[in-house]
Amino acid sequence: METMVAFSVLLLLTLHLFPLYTHIRIERDNQVAINTADRLLHEEILNYKYDGNEGSPSTVIHNQRTYNLSWESSGRELKGCIKWEDKLNRAMERCDYILK
Repeated sequence: METMVAFSVLLLLTLHLFPLYTHIRIERDNQVAINTADRLLHEEILNYKYDGNEGSPSTVIHNQRTYNLSWESSGRELKGCIKWEDKLNRAMERCDYILK
């Protein structure tokens, strides 16, 4: 009887912890995607700053994820945005500005 109770408690804990572990793993992958997007956008802004090459829309594939870079010019500012989908298929976007 004690073995059955111990097994039931273990099963109950496992059933509660497995979804939590899965959620943590997905969010860790999403954070890696955010860091990658920030790095790609930063590199493109540095290319503009030091080389003077105004960015054109482009697509970058990194770790089986597609990142879309776009640029928008308004007055004295250049706005660079990067878009991608995370593991939960949510549309994500990061933008940054640089003076022309």
